[in-house]
Amino acid sequence: MGSSKETGNFLRRRNSRMHRWLLVEVLIGVFLLQVSWGGSAQEGEIYRLVPGDVVNIIVLNDQTLSGEQVIGPDGFIRLPLVGAIQAAGLTLDELTEKLRQSLSRFIRNLRVTVTLLCYNGNWVGDGSC
Repeated sequence: MGSSKETGNFLRRRNSRMHRWLLVEVLIGVFLLQVSWGGSAQEGEIYRLVPGDVVNIIVLNDQTLSGEQVIGPDGFIRLPLVGAIQAAGLTLDELTEKLRQSLSRFIRNLRVTVTLLCYNGNWVGDGSC
């Protein structure tokens, strides 16, 4: 039988290999998740909105225009002041710009932010769609 020193070295090498494999598996999983969603570090520039997606719209200093919006089956969201706005087929950046253009007629110094909360029935943050 080997000495306890040899056994300790063997266990350390085995644990080191296991940690490396675990890291590789985690990285592959993250990569596959990114590929399956079609995302990258800039999801807003790549992902195109579809009916059923949920976006969060924040209009700085205006609670009546801010909040969650579900893109309807017709591809539109509906907001006070501007009514129906086509959202399906747009990226988050394109929707943000479209909202900025539509709302700028009514609001000075407008600041709009659009984030994706739920896509194709999959929740992006905590919660469920």
